[in-house]
Amino acid sequence: MPSVALSLDFNPANPELLLVSYINGTISLFRVPTAYLTGSSAAGEDLNEDGTRNIPEAELLQTWKMHEKFAIAAQFTLDGFGFISGAHDNKVAIFKTQMQSTTGDEKALPKYECVKEIVFNGQVEALTRLHPKNGSATDTPEGKDDADVLDLPPRTFVLSVRGENNLLFLDLDTADVVGQMNMNANGDDHVSFTALSLACSPRGHLLLVATDTHRVIMFHIPTRSIVRNFYGATNGDMSSPRVCWAPRGDMTRILCTAQDNSIHVWDANSQRHLGVSHENHSKRLRDFTCSATGDGLYSVSFDQTLIEWQIVEE
Repeated sequence: MPSVALSLDFNPANPELLLVSYINGTISLFRVPTAYLTGSSAAGEDLNEDGTRNIPEAELLQTWKMHEKFAIAAQFTLDGFGFISGAHDNKVAIFKTQMQSTTGDEKALPKYECVKEIVFNGQVEALTRLHPKNGSATDTPEGKDDADVLDLPPRTFVLSVRGENNLLFLDLDTADVVGQMNMNANGDDHVSFTALSLACSPRGHLLLVATDTHRVIMFHIPTRSIVRNFYGATNGDMSSPRVCWAPRGDMTRILCTAQDNSIHVWDANSQRHLGVSHENHSKRLRDFTCSATGDGLYSVSFDQTLIEWQIVEE
């Protein structure tokens, strides 16, 4: 890796493509062979004693030096048409694709270009893509009012900007902020915490928010309301928690990192804390993500390594 990796994201439309952002402001696009993503024996890899296996070097396809400070996150649209990156230089960069021709039977790979940069009033701390239609108000047991269902464009991202009490909805196609969601339960504009990690549920109607106050919040996107709070992972104002949903679209488990490099697990419905996994990195666990095929959980760290976790069913 050219620097310390801060985030990684697999292309939902093409699982071989992996997007990585770095501490030096660089964004890189890699191609990872499908065999490594599915755990195929053809990859010829042996599992480590702790159930993980190291991922071999991937093919570097493109790289960009877009930001002057930490490139905190980069993520594809759901259809793989484009992606955005956000950084501590207060900027978001928007990328769109042009298909790259190939010869023979090899599958054509997209080529991405930066089309616009947007400057905000604070550091971009987190971002995530939303899913089309964002579910329905009846998707949650609380039975919210259908009149409040959000109608957002299909390539919408959610952004967290430091100093803001609202999460912002950004449309990649128009590069406009098309809405917002207040993180305060009482609706005021006081800023008492920062959202440091965001993750949209597989069905698209729920949003997980990891904060710097030892709390993970679950929002119902259509009604812009809080439906769950999760406690147990210690994360203060100097930490960098990361949150995600369990692989294979399992809505009953959520995962969040803690400042001691561990990963905590909860039941999403009961809010019960199910357990904690000890760290597999020698330094801070910076980010993790599920592969687009749903077969693995991948983490990156300040120790400059990427590790795949072997998912074991209970």
